[in-house]
Amino acid sequence: MLSTTVFRPLIQHYLVQLWTGASAFFDVKAILGLRLGGLLVTDIVDNDHWRELVAQFTGFLPPNGDAFKKNKKSSGVSSSWITERFEYLDPQAEEAQIDRFARVWLWHFLGAFLFPDASGNTISWIFLDTLRQPWENIAGYSWGNAVLAWTCRQLCVACRRTSGHVNLGGCSYLLQVWCWERLSVGRPLNNGLPQWNGHDTLPTAMYIWTESQLVRGNMWRKYREYTNGLDVLTRHQVFWCPWDSPELQDYLSPVTRDESHEYRCDVPLIFFHVVEIHLPIRVCRQLEE
Repeated sequence: MLSTTVFRPLIQHYLVQLWTGASAFFDVKAILGLRLGGLLVTDIVDNDHWRELVAQFTGFLPPNGDAFKKNKKSSGVSSSWITERFEYLDPQAEEAQIDRFARVWLWHFLGAFLFPDASGNTISWIFLDTLRQPWENIAGYSWGNAVLAWTCRQLCVACRRTSGHVNLGGCSYLLQVWCWERLSVGRPLNNGLPQWNGHDTLPTAMYIWTESQLVRGNMWRKYREYTNGLDVLTRHQVFWCPWDSPELQDYLSPVTRDESHEYRCDVPLIFFHVVEIHLPIRVCRQLEE
């Protein structure tokens, strides 16, 4: 979750790329490693019985949803509600209990990392019917398409808000790494590729920034510095193909480079009620590619 007060100019620039950019699918694949093809993440939604659905999924009945309706927040549970009940798994737990914990934490990952809303602490119940399916079915969904749809919609909504303290929903990590890889403005200092200690796997591009040094200083001074830099930025100063670097070819997981046939598809981006359009042909024409 990011503050749109500081990132509004950056959001406007990113919207163009996210909506029409030829590399939007490539970025989701490289940064998050998510599947692009497959089943669409959508389903029939029953708003009236979401608490019972959560109880069936977790074994615990969540608090009454009236507070969410009063505050105009999406129905769901808080992140702390999940962590309090599923923080510890008995080493002697049976397979059914292990499976439940794994599904609940996958739910938390989806609601808090890939598909957060602007509240910053609400884990939506909307995924639960999907997460009750067999694991191979869950893996068959187009989660990359859905993340792009949700983040794009949240960027649009955030840019239209006018209150003084407004937050941005969507996958902010995708947004941040996209910016850092392409724009020198506001980029933290990165001392090269961090060592990867995974035995049988390789990282996605997000891992490149795990040891970067934070930018320190007066927030408003930095804000003015960044907005001034973005105002004079030209397309020739944007690194459009950061994942083509030779040093990354053997560093990133092969997962980040598959499904390349999907990268330039003109397709709808769908996440339940959210429908956006991915039109890479538009930016290709603008850049004369």
